[in-house]
Amino acid sequence: MARIHYHFLPLRRLIVAHDPHVNTSPTEILDRHRNHGLVNITEWNDADYFDPSDTKTGRIIEHKLGVKHLNQTTPEKVLVATFRTRQEYFLSNCFNQLLEENPTWTAVIDSDEYIVPNWNAEESFRIRDVKPTVYEMLKSLENQNISDNMGSACVAMNE
Repeated sequence: MARIHYHFLPLRRLIVAHDPHVNTSPTEILDRHRNHGLVNITEWNDADYFDPSDTKTGRIIEHKLGVKHLNQTTPEKVLVATFRTRQEYFLSNCFNQLLEENPTWTAVIDSDEYIVPNWNAEESFRIRDVKPTVYEMLKSLENQNISDNMGSACVAMNE
């Protein structure tokens, strides 16, 4: 999917968080793209952005669960709350990293999701001789007030 995103978006920066509960690694696949030198790829493990043993993190998880101690709930609920907290930590650290890099735009998607532009969108996005990239679609809106034209600050790309 990264090659499709490379051409459509165009994808030039990727930050991937490894799930500590999965026995496989995306490194081999990511290396294929890394070796072409087209996409700057960073892989993070929990140690790079998340410490579940930290007391502050534990309090956040307990707060999400509505308990005073993690042993007051089921292991499954703790696992879900930990996953959600890990995701929040990742996104926060990822956005901080990207702020330092100053990209022109950012998309947040899970590994099981992908972006497909809606070629039947408004007139300015309709297919001409060549399908535009998402970047070109967004660039065409640069000097427009998107909320006046589309009803919100987001650009809808239907699944």
